[in-house]
Amino acid sequence: MKKIAFLLLIISVLTSCKTSIEKYKIEPFKAKDFVAYDSNGRNISLEKFKGKFIFLDFWATWCAPCRVEIPNLLRLYESITQKDLIIISISLDKDVDNVRSFIKNMEMNWINIIDYQTSSKIADIYSVSSIPTNYLIDRNGNVIAKNIRGSSTSDIIKEFIEKNK
Repeated sequence: MKKIAFLLLIISVLTSCKTSIEKYKIEPFKAKDFVAYDSNGRNISLEKFKGKFIFLDFWATWCAPCRVEIPNLLRLYESITQKDLIIISISLDKDVDNVRSFIKNMEMNWINIIDYQTSSKIADIYSVSSIPTNYLIDRNGNVIAKNIRGSSTSDIIKEFIEKNK
């Protein structure tokens, strides 16, 4: 009897545990397109990347938790090819020169947009109320996950990509 109770307890614990991606999943919704210029002056819109996963990251240079996430984004950028995932970081800073310098010094070589310079105010479009905030958008243009953070960011996003091919 004790063995059966123990096995039922183990089964209960195992079935109640979420996989690593489950805690980041959200009710899918259609990503809202925007048009903006990146920090290099290139015209960017989500529509251009249809068919790819997009990691949309809202941050600022003055935000300590955002700065903590930068090494995780660097690992993500280095570990996943551009054919699978596009990273778009959207800075909420107002000092444009400071952001450009920071991006260069930190070697954030993915797409960077300074929201202050855009007419669309992307953070407002996505109802960003605090930072860091990020969204994972699937190949079909649906937002499927939110606030993937930490040292396992790359692994979690790889898992999302694998499960949503």
